[in-house]
Amino acid sequence: MKTNTVYLFLLVFLVFGCSKDSDTDGPNGNGMLSGKLFFQNYDGHTSIALPSMTEVIWKTGRSWYDWDISLDGENILEMRDGRSDGMPDQVKFTYRRFAEEQAINEFYYRPINGGTVYISGTLSPDKSLFCIDPTFDEGFVVLSPQEGKIIAHIERINNEQVDRNSSFCWLPDNSLVITWKNALVRFPHPYTKGEIIKEFPNENFGQITADRQGTKLAMIYQKRVWILNLTTDEFYQATESQEREASPAFSPDGHFIVFGAGQTTIGVPGSVPSYQSYMKIVPVDGKTYQVDTDGHGVIPVIAAGEISPEALKGPVVWTE
Repeated sequence: MKTNTVYLFLLVFLVFGCSKDSDTDGPNGNGMLSGKLFFQNYDGHTSIALPSMTEVIWKTGRSWYDWDISLDGENILEMRDGRSDGMPDQVKFTYRRFAEEQAINEFYYRPINGGTVYISGTLSPDKSLFCIDPTFDEGFVVLSPQEGKIIAHIERINNEQVDRNSSFCWLPDNSLVITWKNALVRFPHPYTKGEIIKEFPNENFGQITADRQGTKLAMIYQKRVWILNLTTDEFYQATESQEREASPAFSPDGHFIVFGAGQTTIGVPGSVPSYQSYMKIVPVDGKTYQVDTDGHGVIPVIAAGEISPEALKGPVVWTE
């Protein structure tokens, strides 16, 4: 279903406050952490168990490959280009249990407007849907990871093309929250109409994510991690640093946030630049943490036996 025009119901909250406290006393260790972090770096596709910081490289390889892990850590949706199967204009999706190689389902997806096959996206919390990030040619595409059926296509908002740099996240009820211009817009199922849940002074957004409870959003805003409480409308800056932060993700209980600190651009001649940062964790407690140095509540993600934080290339998923 293709959405040509979306009329927004303007539920606008224009005033927000920020809380800053760089001299905080958060946890000084990782004993309160649990679950697993899934991410990619230059060693490969990696997981780190918490609190032991045990690292496992679960997939290596140089050919294009993307994936998303369900929040319970049980399922994975994998994406590869279809060239090896004689389908260079399509993406091959494989949906399976993470612990097993046998697929639950496989299907091919041809980008709706004939765009790139090098795509990425995120599973919904209940694993029933998958949303593809916008590209130069398509906006947001929602499909079923079990059937490959296209559920919705949010291509235009108020008759304006969705920007390829727009970000999104899922809420527990399978609503989508999308960054659009200087606002956050919520699209409930069936994704044909949206409502603005908050406007901001400018459009300087990065990635956004929601906690499992659906009460908070974390976002990169003006290069830092900010937290928005959807219940109280409190909006505060969680990190402070000299460089840009990236890829926030909540812990399963919503009490911590992991992110990439010190993001740098890695230029590759003749290719699109990539980005790398270093993984750190801070509490979600209304305080602002200085993340250029560790301690005082800042927990660097250092794999057992290593001495420096893990590099992060792309998003991170914090599973149970």
